[in-house]
Amino acid sequence: MVCHPYICKAISMCSLLQRDIDRWRRSIQEQTDITTQKIYDVLLFVNGGWMTDDVQDEGDDNRRQQMFLLRQLCLPGMMFLLHEVLHSCRRYQECVQLADLVASEKYQLYKVFRQDELQKFLQLVRDSSVKMLDGSVDSFGYDLV
Repeated sequence: MVCHPYICKAISMCSLLQRDIDRWRRSIQEQTDITTQKIYDVLLFVNGGWMTDDVQDEGDDNRRQQMFLLRQLCLPGMMFLLHEVLHSCRRYQECVQLADLVASEKYQLYKVFRQDELQKFLQLVRDSSVKMLDGSVDSFGYDLV
């Protein structure tokens, strides 16, 4: 059976379009992976985190306070940015896992959040959890029966 020239051309164009969409999705996924890793590198910096001293000098409280203020200024924004990147790519389970990272005693990121920032962050995590439920998985990523 021979198809009409317009139909054959439309099928060919659809095939090309699908190939371009697949390439675009792969590119977005790669960029998301790179961006996510870079942000995690800042959040989980070695020796206690970004802008922390591994040397506990008793005489330099001013420096320690300034570093804490820098962490308080930058890290919640980095966490919001990471959530936005993951959420926009529909990686909802990873969004929910960010709450574990903030609550971790190892990194103590919860200490750099103001109360209003923490509430906003938890609302974002809740939104991701709801999206997971909409996608037929529970808030921990397991399939709903």
